[in-house]
Formats: sequence, structure tokens, C-alpha cells
Amino acid sequence: MATNRFKWMLQEKCFIGYDIPKQSQWTGKKMGTLWIVQFCMWGALFCDSGRANMIGTKFITTFLQNGPSSFSNQKKEIRLTGTEDKTNVTVESIDGSYSRRLTLGSRTTISMPLTESAENRGNTRILNAVLISSTKPISVLSMNSRYKSAETTAVLPLSALGTEYFAMTPTTGASDSFKVCAVIASTEEASVEIHTKGSVQVDGKRYAANSVFKVTLPAFQGIQMLSADNLSGSQVLSTKPVALLCGHTCAQKNTQCNHVYEQLLPVSRWAANYLVVPLSFQQNTDLVYIIAAGKTEVNYFLDTMHKKENMVAGQVLEIELPNKPLRIEASDGVQVIYFNTGGRSKEFAYNPFLMNIMGIADYCSSYYLYGQRGIENYAIIIAETSSTADISFDGRPLYKPKWTTIPGTTYSWAELYYGNSLTSHRAEQSNKKFGLQSVGIGSLFSYGSLGTCLKDPGPPPPSCRDVLCPPRQACIMESGKPKCVKPQLDLCWASGDPHIRTWDNTYFDFMGTCTYTFATVCGDVKDLPKFTIQTKHDNRGNVRVSYVGQVTFITGPHTIVAKKGEIGHVRVDNALCQLPISLINGTLKIFQSGASVVIQLGNDVQITYDWNHFITAAITRKYAGKMCGLCGNYNQNPKDDFQTPEGTLAPNAIAFGASWAVEDNTFCWHDCRGPCLSCPSTSANKYSTVAYCGLISKVDGPFSECHALVDPKMYMENCVFDVCVNGGFKKISCDAVQAYAETCQRAGVAIKDWRNAAGCRK
Repeated sequence: MATNRFKWMLQEKCFIGYDIPKQSQWTGKKMGTLWIVQFCMWGALFCDSGRANMIGTKFITTFLQNGPSSFSNQKKEIRLTGTEDKTNVTVESIDGSYSRRLTLGSRTTISMPLTESAENRGNTRILNAVLISSTKPISVLSMNSRYKSAETTAVLPLSALGTEYFAMTPTTGASDSFKVCAVIASTEEASVEIHTKGSVQVDGKRYAANSVFKVTLPAFQGIQMLSADNLSGSQVLSTKPVALLCGHTCAQKNTQCNHVYEQLLPVSRWAANYLVVPLSFQQNTDLVYIIAAGKTEVNYFLDTMHKKENMVAGQVLEIELPNKPLRIEASDGVQVIYFNTGGRSKEFAYNPFLMNIMGIADYCSSYYLYGQRGIENYAIIIAETSSTADISFDGRPLYKPKWTTIPGTTYSWAELYYGNSLTSHRAEQSNKKFGLQSVGIGSLFSYGSLGTCLKDPGPPPPSCRDVLCPPRQACIMESGKPKCVKPQLDLCWASGDPHIRTWDNTYFDFMGTCTYTFATVCGDVKDLPKFTIQTKHDNRGNVRVSYVGQVTFITGPHTIVAKKGEIGHVRVDNALCQLPISLINGTLKIFQSGASVVIQLGNDVQITYDWNHFITAAITRKYAGKMCGLCGNYNQNPKDDFQTPEGTLAPNAIAFGASWAVEDNTFCWHDCRGPCLSCPSTSANKYSTVAYCGLISKVDGPFSECHALVDPKMYMENCVFDVCVNGGFKKISCDAVQAYAETCQRAGVAIKDWRNAAGCRK
């Protein structure tokens, strides 16, 4: 067949060239097996979004369920853009149902339609994933459309995939719609562990919300999961790189529903600082979602409002975005996703869309952006206020831009309307980086994309992910640089008769005399070791108070028991052994430090017990949200620490403690055996003096340098109570003061001699 060379000229630049059939005219309709599109890409093609470069030579993707099957006129398209001439590209289905080959030129965009069978329906194994390979770097965009329901996403190359993700699915939708996520393996078989926040079905088996399951994915195969529940915050862990796509079969908020989805970035490519600005045409409130991968402090600012959230892994923070800019500053990388809820312009209604947000560290100095036919297209530009005049659009200064400053920053933003036709434009700024997003709205349709970065954004900023710290140290970011420090430990302790403090700083007294689960790992902690701590409480001359008389530590194949009075020794698997001891290839160490036994498991767990009454359990925040027992659930929320093994909240300390009792075939009780004792004010004043407990909080005393690190108030109050209910027994006050001294020493404070001043012998 004879052909003509078709060239589209715009702004005196040739943007595309491809052979088309002679009898065909440029209509944007199907021509043979290919569609030809003049830069109608709706997304970032080359942009290094979150340090995830969008160009590569191998890609894998799939098409999620789009609305109900009653939605007609479905189309599945792969849009390809070349960066160099003579680029050979192959697009094929893994199941062998089709294979297409083509040649791309530099800055040439071609859209390839796929068969209807490319879309996955229901909870299913994905056997029809689409593999794209090229001889030179290209970028890929997928489009999944049905009548009045369409969405696009930029496809990450295989080189940008990761092994840890967190899902995000909008919560509102049509009555017959679902939240949806798909996981696809890359070039190698992957064992995938999913911590699902909502109920899902995989391979015919139903998994309840907040459960963990594993699935094996052969290379280039995957699973699609539909759920009526919110899947946001679900964690995906894999032994090999995988792709994660999430969204909603038909999200709905203010107008009709629309299929929305994005390919999400792996945790390793998240950024810490973001700016999100409102859209002028949106009369409703849009939503911004922030997802954390671990213990992260997130500060966010809406105009002059400032809020702080201490987030944990899998936590999703939803922020309503009115007509004000949003600034996000996190202590570690977070995922930020924008959900436009749909709305109405003066002439038409437009449906929701989902969009990744670019971190400030990933801004570029030069972009392409693409207008869509029949869509009102806007460029959203965020730039340093001092250099906004330097930004050009198609080589010319911006025409009457309306810049608005973002409070608390050196940045401003502007919204630029650039028509409703099929066009390509270039925005740039010499020697400066700025952010650019392209959004568009049309009748019952809308889109949102990152700008296409044309220049290398440079190396990623320093990150703790690239640092290997020595044992017993962790990496933190300080002044923008990674630094190895001793990890932050959170303490749970029991002291005296006994007074207990949870990891989340809840204080309570519990006089039970049974064996109790002091702390245990009750959630999945990936490759961290699991352990259980049990404490046996006993009476010592007063049946209305009890003390910790035995500590049992269980991990792997070993059980370690430290009993009151057996100083310098512990029982290992029922055998009495002298310290020090090393087990499990040196990862479990037991030794004596001062008057206490120390049980150290790896770099993240350390237990101390003074062979008398005082136990501390120190763990790093890698265990956050994964613990339970008398020490609480370690989720940074003290209000729900009294959680029983059944997951309900106990009404009081006695019921809470009793729920964690361990059967040991001994006669015991969980209460005070009558009215709990109290201390009259006259006695409390007496025992608050230096002769008893007062040395703990004395301003110029031996512990004064410790007060800023370890609050003496609770130690002082506990000491006074214990001495009081034991009739002024001096040894009780000495034990309590010693407990505070040892806590200060573990905090790194050098303690002056206190025994003579307190009248306590060694």
C-alpha cells in the first residue's frame, strides 16, 4: 500500500512523524492496528516522579476493572513516546493473545489499541499483563476507558519498581463499585506478602480485614483484588520487584462516577516535602491523602493553620483541600496522592480523577505538557517567588500570570489555561527548578498528570535508605544529611508494687499475683525477631500489693528466666547458667550490667531486670503498632492501651491485667485482696523527704542532670506510695531510688554518688 509521510507542525516545530495509509486523513481514528496521536499524552512521560524515572526500555502493566460491565464502548490503549529515532518497540500480551511491533521516532507519540480482553474483571489471577520492550528509552502511558468512565496513568519502567508499597483507594463510589488493586511480578517469580486493611479474595479464598497472607506470582503474572472495604494503607511486601496499581472501579463524590487509578511509587522512591495547590475551577473540596511507611512525623500547613501528626506504617491521613495551598513536611518519605472529587464548571460536569503529587526534591527546570482535544487544559506551576518572571511558555514569557504566594515558603503558584485542543507545549526556566502539573476537565471527564521533565533532575537528595549504620545504631536525617545515631528507644516498665508505664506513656497500678504477658509481638514485623515477655508477680509480706518476682523472655527456640535473688544467673531452657551468655549466632546476648541482667535481642530489643522488682523493656519503633500485652499496643495512642487479647478495651486496670494472665497452675488473684491501699497526706509528706524518696526529684541533688531526660515525677510518686503502704520500710525507698538511678544511667547520664545521701547500703 502506498503511504504518505504525515507531519504535524506546531509553533514552527515538527512534533511527530509516522507512516499512515494513503487514503486516511488525520482524524484521530483507528488506522489498521495503530492509532496515531500528536502529543496527546495526558501524563508524565519522562518525569522523574519521586525519583522514579519514567523512561526505560521494559515496562509491565495491566488494566483494572473499569466500572460495571454495562458501561459500553470500552477501549484499552498503550501510548508510547520515543526519545530517539529508529526505536523499535514490541507490545505483547503475556498470554500470547496478541503481539504488535512498531518503530518510534524522537518525540513521536503513538497510541496502540488493545483487545477488550486486556481488562481484568473480578477477583482474578492476571495472566494477560501487557509487556512493552524497546531498543531505546521510551515512555509509556496507559488509558482505560468506557463510556463516560476513563482514566490514565504513567507506567513505571521495570527499573523503577520496588519491593515495598502501600495501597491507596478512594473511599466513595457508586453503589455497585469496588476499591481495586493489582500486583504484578516483574522478570522473576515473586513471593508477595499482603497486609490488607480490608477484606479481599485471592485464589478463591477470603481474607478478613487486618489479616496477612502470602501469594506466589510467576514472572509477569499478578492478581487483581476487588473490595467493598477501604484498602488504603494495605502493605505489599515482595521478595522481588513488583508493580502496584490501585484505584476505584467507579469513584464518585460530586458528579457521576468515573474509573480512577494510578500506578503507585514504591516506598524507596517517596519524597518528604510537598506542595499541593487548589484548582480555580473546583467549587467543591478535593482530598489529599498522605501515607506513611513507618514512624513518621508529618507537619502540614493549610494557609496559616498548622497541624502535626505522628504517623505509623500504613496510616493514611486524609486532608480536605479547600481553596488554599497545602504544605507537607515529613521526617521521612511519604506518599502523597491527590483525589479530585469532580464538580461542575459553568458549562459542564466533570468526573473525579486520581493523581500522584511530585515532591519538591523532584522539580525540574524544563517540561513538556500536552493538551487534550475537547478538554479544558490547565498548567499548574509552582516556582520560587523570586524567579517566577524567568519562566517561559513556548519560548515566551507567561501571559499575565496571576501568582499567589504559598504561606511559610519561598514559593508561589499560578494556573495557566492553554486551550482545549490537541497541542504540545514547553515550559522552562533557566538554572532553576519548578513544579508543573497538567490537569484538564471536560464533559463528564477529567484528568491530572505530572509535567514531563525534559532534563535530568539530578541525583536524589541524601537519604537514610542508602546508609548502612553500625550495630545498635539507626540512621536519622539531620540538616538534610543522613546520620547514624543510637536508635530511639521507647520504654515500658514495671516498678515497685507494681507501677506500670506502657510504651505509649499510660501509667497504671496493678496488684495481681499471677503470671502475665508483659509484652509480645502480635503483628507481622517482617524480618524482625518475634518475642514474648512474661512477668510473675508475688507478695512480699503484704497480700494487698505485689512485685515482679520473675521475668521470662521467649524467642525462637529459647526460654530465658530471671528469678528474684538469682543475681548473676538466669535459667536457659530450664538449666541454671552463669552470665554472660550468647545464643542464636550471637544475636541473643544475656549479660549483667550493674545490678541488673540485660537480655539483648538484635539491635531493636533490650530487657533489663534487677533480680528484685524493676523491669524495663526497650524496643525501637520498628515494632510500632505490632505489640500487645500489659505494655500496650505501641501505636502512639495512649487512649487504647487497655486492649485485651480479643481486641476490645478493658474498662479498668484490673480487667486489663486479668485479660493477659498466663495459666501457670498456681493459686493467684488479680486484685488487691480487699480495698486497695492508699497513702494519707501526712505520710506522703514524710516519705517525700530526702531521708526516703525526695532525693529523686531534688533540684540540686545527684540526679539533677537526669531530670530533663527522665521525668522524676512518676518515680517519686511511686516511691512514696510503695514506702507508705509498706510502713516506711527503708529498703523499699532504696530500691525505688536505685531504679531511677539505673534508668538515668541507661539514658547516658553520669550519676553522682547517691547511696550515702539516701542512707542506702550497697
